[in-house]
Amino acid sequence: MRIEWAIPCESVTVDDDDHVSAIHNFGFDAVWARSVPAEIDFVVVCRFVGRPEDFTEEADRYVEVILTGPGTEVLMETTLEVRPGEASPDHPEGWEIYTVIPLRIEFTAHAEGAYVLDFYLSGRLQRCSIPLLVRVSAP
Repeated sequence: MRIEWAIPCESVTVDDDDHVSAIHNFGFDAVWARSVPAEIDFVVVCRFVGRPEDFTEEADRYVEVILTGPGTEVLMETTLEVRPGEASPDHPEGWEIYTVIPLRIEFTAHAEGAYVLDFYLSGRLQRCSIPLLVRVSAP
């Protein structure tokens, strides 16, 4: 399994079947605050892709999420589990399956600067880190 992409956004719409059907105000890489410390919150939508066996009950489906601050200090660390799933009966042999999961990120920015959200699957850093610049706006 791997994370194919991770997109920061303001919010998502989830339909009755528990699928993400819309991503709102996405793709930003900077946040403006009136002052610091500032409470920052947003959603990251992640697309997990892999072989059907990567999504079984027995598979390692844990994702470690780490947010570091401007001094590379760890500000947030959490683990999430990707739900198990299986390919549909008409799924082509050899094709990967996927799931899309929104994750709410909340932290206190104590200083202006670069914050980075990293994702690890089975201890491997994924290629979808999210840099976020926190800036203080003029009053």
